[in-house]
Amino acid sequence: MVGFHVDPGNVSPDSILGQHTAVALVKNPQDEVYSTRYDIREITVWDPALAYRVLADDPAEIVLVGRPLNMQWVELEPGWNLVPYARTKPGSVQAFVEAVPGVVRRVEDDAGRLFETGAQNNTLITFEPGRAYRVYASTAARVTFSD
Repeated sequence: MVGFHVDPGNVSPDSILGQHTAVALVKNPQDEVYSTRYDIREITVWDPALAYRVLADDPAEIVLVGRPLNMQWVELEPGWNLVPYARTKPGSVQAFVEAVPGVVRRVEDDAGRLFETGAQNNTLITFEPGRAYRVYASTAARVTFSD
């Protein structure tokens, strides 16, 4: 899962991912797909405010150039949300969860680390710029990222 902390402007996925032969498939939260391998281009504009799921055959580094983003908050819907961490510095997962008591129940990354409300052995401690996270919310809420 990836999220970006720069806005490359009105850029197509072709210009960002076209040269990455290891990237097989990209999916956005609306389940639209981009894949040069399978000639699917449902995603036409790269939205830096979204998180994306990326399937790659091998490790791939995607580099974007643009103006820095520093998202202050995110809107959560009840249930699972795919949330980009579009900030320039790492941030506290615990502070994010505590910003709206009783709303955020669980946060996971794609490495299997998690933060669960009330758990004693949380393994996900810090949000990292350029990453995305699965967040389970009990109700809709706007959650602020801490500095």
